[in-house]
Amino acid sequence: MMTNRIFFFAQLFKFLSRRTDSSFCKTILRRLVASRTMRPPVALSKLIKHLGSKTTRTAVIVGTVTDDMRVLEVPKLEVAALRFTEAARARITKAGGSCLTIDELIMKSPSGTPHSTPYLFHYLFSSQSMSNM
Repeated sequence: MMTNRIFFFAQLFKFLSRRTDSSFCKTILRRLVASRTMRPPVALSKLIKHLGSKTTRTAVIVGTVTDDMRVLEVPKLEVAALRFTEAARARITKAGGSCLTIDELIMKSPSGTPHSTPYLFHYLFSSQSMSNM
């Protein structure tokens, strides 16, 4: 069962994917309507690992971003997600980064930005990467 907020985002991205030619919106929509097991929480360490040297891009996570105490230094990141834990939000903002919700990202750029990383979804949530965890 979808919560009201996720249902609203699904309706919004359904509209945007019809009106724009953005594959970004289609990818977000596909992730929003996925079951909860396909939207697992993403630890800060995994996010840093998969972004690598591309920390200037906006990472978009359809799920929760959680803190990871094993990471000692957090680089400056711009992350858009459905939810953040308090500790993860505090560590990202302390490092000079920014935490956006999905609706703030859409207000900023409706069709996704050239600096957004929708391919991060594919790797983080594919069945192959889930078996490696």
